[in-house]
Amino acid sequence: MVSRGEVALITATIGLQAGLITPSLFSAVILIALVTTLVTPLLLKLVYYIRSPRLEEAASTHIQLMDIVEEVIHVEGAMQLQEEGHVH
Repeated sequence: MVSRGEVALITATIGLQAGLITPSLFSAVILIALVTTLVTPLLLKLVYYIRSPRLEEAASTHIQLMDIVEEVIHVEGAMQLQEEGHVH
């Protein structure tokens, strides 16, 4: 179990022992902590699986964009040198 779930369990137990929450609320908190702890990794894997092709496409586009930017910088630098008379 991840620490998030453990913290919820500990906090709920302390609240129940101190009389701050009712046993029915304690049960609900425990159920929610268990469900979210078990479901979160599955949902994250699903989202990653769905989005991974998009991430690869974005990375590819980023690389292409950087190539274009570098080419523009190179051309502008050459034009500036030519204007200053350093290159004939």
